[in-house]
Amino acid sequence: MVVLKQSDINRRHSPTWIACNDDSRAGYWRSVFTSQYGGEFTKNFRYWSWKETESYIAPKFWVFAFQGKEVKTFNLYEFCKEKSLTRSAMYDLMHGRRPQHKGYTFLREEANPKYVPKNTTA
Repeated sequence: MVVLKQSDINRRHSPTWIACNDDSRAGYWRSVFTSQYGGEFTKNFRYWSWKETESYIAPKFWVFAFQGKEVKTFNLYEFCKEKSLTRSAMYDLMHGRRPQHKGYTFLREEANPKYVPKNTTA
């Protein structure tokens, strides 16, 4: 059993570092670590290093109706996976090519009020 500690992730040869770099399931352990602590891994020559990042806020979300209730989602992939829906059918639904899919109908796309675009300099 591997216990992933945030304090040990960039310290070479610690159990957490070994799990995320030299283990045969290193990709799995990196995804587990980022789901617990956020941030991102970057390839640093042969090894991976982790750094904290700002939390991501989606710029928009989609509103669907199911059995008369509004359902909002930011991540269509996870939503379809969780509800056993077909992603391509949901995209067809959003573009008006289908009226409904497994009881879901598309209502609208809304801007996220919490989204603040990053300043970009050209």
